[in-house]
Amino acid sequence: MSEKKFHDNLYFYFDQSKWRANPEAIYGFHLESVLEKLAAILGDAYHDFRFVVYEHRMAQPYPEFQITGKDVILIMLSDENSTIPPEEISNQFFAIFKAYYPLEENVRNIVAFPIGYSNSASLTRFIPFGERNLDASYAGNFLANRLDFYRQFNFWRFLPPFPIMNRKLRTFYFKVLTKLKLYRPQMYRDVFGKSICFWSGGFAKGLSRDEYADIISNTRIALCPMGFRSTECFRLMETMRLGCVMISDELPPSRWYKDSPIIVETDWLNIRTIIQQLLADPARLAELHRKTLEWWETVCSDEAVARYLADEIQRIRTIS
Repeated sequence: MSEKKFHDNLYFYFDQSKWRANPEAIYGFHLESVLEKLAAILGDAYHDFRFVVYEHRMAQPYPEFQITGKDVILIMLSDENSTIPPEEISNQFFAIFKAYYPLEENVRNIVAFPIGYSNSASLTRFIPFGERNLDASYAGNFLANRLDFYRQFNFWRFLPPFPIMNRKLRTFYFKVLTKLKLYRPQMYRDVFGKSICFWSGGFAKGLSRDEYADIISNTRIALCPMGFRSTECFRLMETMRLGCVMISDELPPSRWYKDSPIIVETDWLNIRTIIQQLLADPARLAELHRKTLEWWETVCSDEAVARYLADEIQRIRTIS
Protein backbone atom coordinates (compact mmCIF):
# COMPACT_ATOMS: atom_id res chain seq x y z
CA MET A 1 0.00 0.00 0.00
CA SER A 2 1.19 3.55 -0.70
CA GLU A 3 2.28 6.00 1.99
CA LYS A 4 -0.97 7.91 1.72
CA LYS A 5 -2.97 8.24 4.95
CA PHE A 6 -6.64 7.34 5.35
CA HIS A 7 -7.55 10.97 6.04
CA ASP A 8 -5.78 12.44 3.01
CA ASN A 9 -9.01 12.21 0.99
CA LEU A 10 -11.43 12.85 3.86
CA TYR A 11 -13.31 16.15 3.91
CA PHE A 12 -15.62 17.86 6.37
CA TYR A 13 -18.64 19.21 4.56
CA PHE A 14 -19.36 22.62 6.03
CA ASP A 15 -16.23 24.39 4.83
CA GLN A 16 -14.82 21.63 2.60
CA SER A 17 -11.74 21.54 4.81
CA LYS A 18 -9.60 18.47 5.25
CA TRP A 19 -10.80 16.28 8.11
CA ARG A 20 -7.82 16.98 10.33
CA ALA A 21 -9.03 20.58 10.61
CA ASN A 22 -12.03 19.26 12.53
CA PRO A 23 -10.60 16.97 15.23
CA GLU A 24 -13.17 17.88 17.87
CA ALA A 25 -16.16 16.26 16.18
CA ILE A 26 -17.78 14.19 18.91
CA TYR A 27 -17.84 11.08 16.69
CA GLY A 28 -14.32 11.57 15.32
CA PHE A 29 -12.63 8.76 17.27
CA HIS A 30 -15.06 6.16 15.89
CA LEU A 31 -15.10 7.48 12.32
CA GLU A 32 -11.32 7.65 12.05
CA SER A 33 -10.94 4.13 13.42
CA VAL A 34 -13.42 2.65 10.93
CA LEU A 35 -11.95 4.46 7.92
CA GLU A 36 -8.39 3.62 8.87
CA LYS A 37 -9.35 -0.06 8.95
CA LEU A 38 -11.27 0.28 5.68
CA ALA A 39 -8.15 1.76 4.07
CA ALA A 40 -6.12 -1.23 5.29
CA ILE A 41 -8.65 -3.65 3.75
CA LEU A 42 -8.98 -1.87 0.38
CA GLY A 43 -5.32 -0.97 0.03
CA ASP A 44 -4.56 1.50 -2.75
CA ALA A 45 -8.15 1.17 -3.98
CA TYR A 46 -9.22 3.18 -0.93
CA HIS A 47 -7.68 6.25 -2.52
CA ASP A 48 -9.85 5.84 -5.60
CA PHE A 49 -12.50 7.54 -3.45
CA ARG A 50 -13.02 10.83 -1.72
CA PHE A 51 -14.98 10.79 1.53
CA VAL A 52 -17.16 13.71 2.64
CA VAL A 53 -18.56 13.89 6.17
CA TYR A 54 -21.96 15.56 6.27
CA GLU A 55 -24.18 16.18 9.31
CA HIS A 56 -27.83 16.27 8.24
CA ARG A 57 -29.81 18.16 10.86
CA MET A 58 -33.49 17.52 11.52
CA ALA A 59 -35.90 19.26 9.12
CA GLN A 60 -32.92 20.66 7.19
CA PRO A 61 -33.18 20.60 3.39
CA TYR A 62 -30.38 18.92 1.49
CA PRO A 63 -27.71 21.44 0.49
CA GLU A 64 -26.05 21.90 -2.85
CA PHE A 65 -23.07 19.63 -2.31
CA GLN A 66 -19.72 21.05 -3.34
CA ILE A 67 -17.96 17.70 -3.68
CA THR A 68 -19.85 15.10 -5.72
CA GLY A 69 -19.09 12.44 -8.30
CA LYS A 70 -18.83 8.72 -8.86
CA ASP A 71 -15.63 8.66 -6.84
CA VAL A 72 -17.23 10.32 -3.79
CA ILE A 73 -18.68 8.55 -0.75
CA LEU A 74 -20.90 10.73 1.42
CA ILE A 75 -20.85 9.81 5.12
CA MET A 76 -24.20 11.11 6.33
CA LEU A 77 -24.48 11.55 10.10
CA SER A 78 -26.84 13.11 12.67
CA ASP A 79 -30.13 12.46 10.85
CA GLU A 80 -32.21 11.37 13.86
CA ASN A 81 -35.35 11.46 11.72
CA SER A 82 -33.96 8.30 10.07
CA THR A 83 -34.73 9.35 6.51
CA ILE A 84 -33.60 7.66 3.29
CA PRO A 85 -32.00 10.10 0.82
CA PRO A 86 -33.97 10.36 -2.45
CA GLU A 87 -32.44 9.22 -5.73
CA GLU A 88 -31.67 12.76 -6.86
CA ILE A 89 -29.30 12.98 -3.88
CA SER A 90 -27.86 9.46 -3.92
CA ASN A 91 -27.21 9.69 -7.70
CA GLN A 92 -24.67 12.43 -7.01
CA PHE A 93 -22.36 9.97 -5.23
CA PHE A 94 -20.81 6.56 -5.60
CA ALA A 95 -22.38 5.66 -2.25
CA ILE A 96 -23.91 7.16 0.87
CA PHE A 97 -22.90 5.66 4.21
CA LYS A 98 -26.04 6.50 6.21
CA ALA A 99 -26.25 6.68 10.01
CA TYR A 100 -29.68 6.24 11.64
CA TYR A 101 -30.57 3.78 8.90
CA PRO A 102 -34.18 2.61 9.45
CA LEU A 103 -34.45 -0.41 7.14
CA GLU A 104 -33.46 -4.06 7.37
CA GLU A 105 -31.84 -4.12 3.93
CA ASN A 106 -29.70 -1.56 2.11
CA VAL A 107 -31.29 0.14 -0.89
CA ARG A 108 -29.59 1.37 -4.09
CA ASN A 109 -26.18 2.76 -3.19
CA ILE A 110 -27.21 3.70 0.35
CA VAL A 111 -25.39 1.71 3.02
CA ALA A 112 -26.28 1.41 6.71
CA PHE A 113 -23.59 3.02 8.84
CA PRO A 114 -23.51 2.80 12.66
CA ILE A 115 -23.85 6.02 14.63
CA GLY A 116 -20.89 4.66 16.57
CA TYR A 117 -19.60 6.02 19.84
CA SER A 118 -18.44 9.37 21.13
CA ASN A 119 -14.82 10.34 21.72
CA SER A 120 -15.31 9.48 25.41
CA ALA A 121 -14.95 5.82 24.40
CA SER A 122 -11.24 6.41 23.89
CA LEU A 123 -10.96 6.76 27.68
CA THR A 124 -12.76 3.54 28.62
CA ARG A 125 -11.01 0.42 29.88
CA PHE A 126 -12.21 -3.15 29.78
CA ILE A 127 -12.83 -4.46 33.30
CA PRO A 128 -13.79 -8.15 33.72
CA PHE A 129 -17.55 -8.40 34.12
CA GLY A 130 -17.42 -9.93 37.60
CA GLU A 131 -15.09 -7.20 38.86
CA ARG A 132 -17.29 -4.27 37.90
CA ASN A 133 -18.63 -2.30 40.84
CA LEU A 134 -21.86 -0.95 39.33
CA ASP A 135 -24.92 -3.11 38.71
CA ALA A 136 -26.46 -0.45 36.46
CA SER A 137 -25.79 3.05 35.21
CA TYR A 138 -27.17 5.90 33.14
CA ALA A 139 -25.97 9.39 32.26
CA GLY A 140 -28.00 11.73 30.07
CA ASN A 141 -30.35 14.65 29.87
CA PHE A 142 -34.06 14.92 30.64
CA LEU A 143 -36.35 14.57 27.62
CA ALA A 144 -40.06 13.98 27.18
CA ASN A 145 -39.31 10.52 25.78
CA ARG A 146 -37.48 9.68 29.02
CA LEU A 147 -40.27 10.88 31.29
CA ASP A 148 -41.32 7.48 32.64
CA PHE A 149 -37.71 6.50 33.25
CA TYR A 150 -37.10 9.74 35.17
CA ARG A 151 -40.26 9.23 37.23
CA GLN A 152 -38.71 6.14 38.79
CA PHE A 153 -36.38 8.31 40.83
CA ASN A 154 -39.04 10.23 42.78
CA PHE A 155 -42.67 10.18 43.89
CA TRP A 156 -43.80 11.25 40.40
CA ARG A 157 -43.89 7.54 39.51
CA PHE A 158 -47.17 7.32 41.42
CA LEU A 159 -48.78 10.18 39.46
CA PRO A 160 -50.11 8.20 37.62
CA PRO A 161 -48.89 4.74 38.70
CA PHE A 162 -48.70 3.49 35.09
CA PRO A 163 -46.68 4.40 31.98
CA ILE A 164 -47.67 7.53 30.07
CA MET A 165 -47.74 6.20 26.53
CA ASN A 166 -49.66 9.03 24.86
CA ARG A 167 -47.09 11.33 23.28
CA LYS A 168 -49.04 14.56 23.79
CA LEU A 169 -49.72 13.79 27.44
CA ARG A 170 -46.10 12.81 27.98
CA THR A 171 -44.93 16.08 26.42
CA PHE A 172 -47.37 18.06 28.57
CA TYR A 173 -46.18 16.33 31.76
CA PHE A 174 -42.56 16.96 30.77
CA LYS A 175 -43.25 20.67 30.20
CA VAL A 176 -44.93 20.96 33.59
CA LEU A 177 -41.90 19.49 35.35
CA THR A 178 -39.48 21.75 33.51
CA LYS A 179 -41.52 24.98 33.53
CA LEU A 180 -42.18 24.72 37.27
CA LYS A 181 -38.52 23.77 37.79
CA LEU A 182 -39.53 20.50 39.40
CA TYR A 183 -36.74 18.84 37.43
CA ARG A 184 -33.15 19.60 38.33
CA PRO A 185 -29.93 17.95 37.19
CA GLN A 186 -29.06 15.40 39.83
CA MET A 187 -27.04 12.29 40.63
CA TYR A 188 -28.98 9.30 41.96
CA ARG A 189 -27.11 6.46 43.60
CA ASP A 190 -28.16 2.87 44.35
CA VAL A 191 -31.68 3.10 42.95
CA PHE A 192 -31.13 -0.08 40.91
CA GLY A 193 -28.92 -2.17 43.14
CA LYS A 194 -25.49 -0.58 43.30
CA SER A 195 -25.96 2.01 40.60
CA ILE A 196 -25.24 5.53 39.40
CA CYS A 197 -27.79 7.47 37.34
CA PHE A 198 -26.91 11.04 36.47
CA TRP A 199 -29.53 13.36 34.97
CA SER A 200 -27.83 16.33 33.34
CA GLY A 201 -28.91 19.73 32.11
CA GLY A 202 -28.41 18.97 28.42
CA PHE A 203 -26.58 16.88 25.84
CA ALA A 204 -22.93 16.27 26.78
CA LYS A 205 -23.31 18.44 29.88
CA GLY A 206 -22.55 17.53 33.46
CA LEU A 207 -20.07 14.65 33.75
CA SER A 208 -16.58 15.01 32.38
CA ARG A 209 -15.41 12.58 29.71
CA ASP A 210 -13.20 10.83 32.26
CA GLU A 211 -16.04 10.46 34.77
CA TYR A 212 -18.40 9.10 32.14
CA ALA A 213 -15.79 6.66 30.81
CA ASP A 214 -15.08 5.38 34.32
CA ILE A 215 -18.78 4.81 35.01
CA ILE A 216 -19.52 2.81 31.88
CA SER A 217 -16.28 0.85 32.24
CA ASN A 218 -17.52 -0.33 35.65
CA THR A 219 -21.11 -1.01 34.54
CA ARG A 220 -22.78 -4.38 34.14
CA ILE A 221 -26.25 -3.19 32.98
CA ALA A 222 -26.38 -0.11 30.74
CA LEU A 223 -29.68 1.78 30.56
CA CYS A 224 -30.25 3.26 27.09
CA PRO A 225 -33.61 5.07 26.92
CA MET A 226 -34.88 6.81 23.80
CA GLY A 227 -33.47 10.20 22.88
CA PHE A 228 -35.19 13.29 21.51
CA ARG A 229 -36.16 11.60 18.25
CA SER A 230 -34.36 8.30 17.94
CA THR A 231 -33.81 5.21 20.04
CA GLU A 232 -30.26 5.00 18.64
CA CYS A 233 -27.58 6.70 20.70
CA PHE A 234 -23.82 6.69 21.25
CA ARG A 235 -24.42 4.92 24.57
CA LEU A 236 -25.41 1.71 22.77
CA MET A 237 -22.06 1.21 21.03
CA GLU A 238 -20.04 2.71 23.89
CA THR A 239 -21.39 0.10 26.30
CA MET A 240 -21.69 -2.76 23.79
CA ARG A 241 -17.94 -2.65 23.13
CA LEU A 242 -17.46 -3.21 26.88
CA GLY A 243 -19.87 -6.13 26.96
CA CYS A 244 -22.45 -4.34 29.11
CA VAL A 245 -25.92 -5.88 29.17
CA MET A 246 -28.06 -3.22 27.48
CA ILE A 247 -31.69 -2.26 27.99
CA SER A 248 -33.12 -0.07 25.23
CA ASP A 249 -36.34 1.13 23.69
CA GLU A 250 -37.32 -0.64 20.47
CA LEU A 251 -34.62 -0.22 17.83
CA PRO A 252 -34.78 -0.16 14.01
CA PRO A 253 -34.25 -3.50 12.23
CA SER A 254 -30.92 -2.51 10.66
CA ARG A 255 -27.96 -4.90 10.79
CA TRP A 256 -26.60 -3.26 13.97
CA TYR A 257 -29.53 -4.33 16.13
CA LYS A 258 -31.61 -7.05 14.47
CA ASP A 259 -31.22 -10.32 16.41
CA SER A 260 -28.79 -8.66 18.82
CA PRO A 261 -28.77 -9.50 22.57
CA ILE A 262 -30.01 -6.00 23.46
CA ILE A 263 -33.00 -6.22 25.82
CA VAL A 264 -35.87 -4.21 24.34
CA GLU A 265 -38.28 -2.55 26.77
CA THR A 266 -40.97 0.05 26.14
CA ASP A 267 -42.28 0.30 29.72
CA TRP A 268 -39.60 2.34 31.46
CA LEU A 269 -41.72 2.65 34.56
CA ASN A 270 -40.99 -1.06 35.00
CA ILE A 271 -37.21 -0.91 34.59
CA ARG A 272 -36.58 -1.42 38.29
CA THR A 273 -38.28 -4.84 38.15
CA ILE A 274 -36.40 -5.87 35.00
CA ILE A 275 -33.05 -4.97 36.57
CA GLN A 276 -33.92 -6.87 39.76
CA GLN A 277 -34.78 -9.95 37.70
CA LEU A 278 -31.47 -9.74 35.84
CA LEU A 279 -29.46 -9.33 39.03
CA ALA A 280 -31.27 -12.30 40.56
CA ASP A 281 -30.13 -14.52 37.67
CA PRO A 282 -26.31 -14.27 37.47
CA ALA A 283 -26.11 -17.04 34.86
CA ARG A 284 -28.39 -15.17 32.46
CA LEU A 285 -26.54 -11.92 33.11
CA ALA A 286 -23.20 -13.57 32.34
CA GLU A 287 -24.60 -15.16 29.17
CA LEU A 288 -25.94 -11.81 27.94
CA HIS A 289 -22.52 -10.28 28.60
CA ARG A 290 -20.88 -13.02 26.52
CA LYS A 291 -23.38 -12.63 23.67
CA THR A 292 -22.98 -8.86 23.70
CA LEU A 293 -19.21 -9.09 23.31
CA GLU A 294 -19.67 -11.63 20.52
CA TRP A 295 -22.16 -9.35 18.74
CA TRP A 296 -19.75 -6.45 19.06
CA GLU A 297 -16.84 -8.41 17.62
CA THR A 298 -18.75 -9.95 14.71
CA VAL A 299 -21.15 -7.13 13.75
CA CYS A 300 -20.47 -3.73 15.30
CA SER A 301 -16.75 -3.46 16.03
CA ASP A 302 -14.69 -1.09 13.93
CA GLU A 303 -13.06 -4.06 12.17
CA ALA A 304 -16.43 -5.71 11.42
CA VAL A 305 -17.89 -2.43 10.14
CA ALA A 306 -14.88 -1.87 7.87
CA ARG A 307 -15.19 -5.37 6.39
CA TYR A 308 -18.90 -4.83 5.81
CA LEU A 309 -18.28 -1.47 4.10
CA ALA A 310 -15.65 -3.03 1.86
CA ASP A 311 -18.17 -5.69 0.79
CA GLU A 312 -20.81 -3.03 0.14
CA ILE A 313 -18.40 -1.00 -1.98
CA GLN A 314 -17.83 -4.10 -4.09
CA ARG A 315 -21.60 -4.68 -4.34
CA ILE A 316 -22.20 -1.13 -5.53
CA ARG A 317 -19.41 -1.42 -8.08
CA THR A 318 -21.23 -4.38 -9.65
CA ILE A 319 -24.49 -2.42 -10.03
CA SER A 320 -23.00 0.92 -11.08
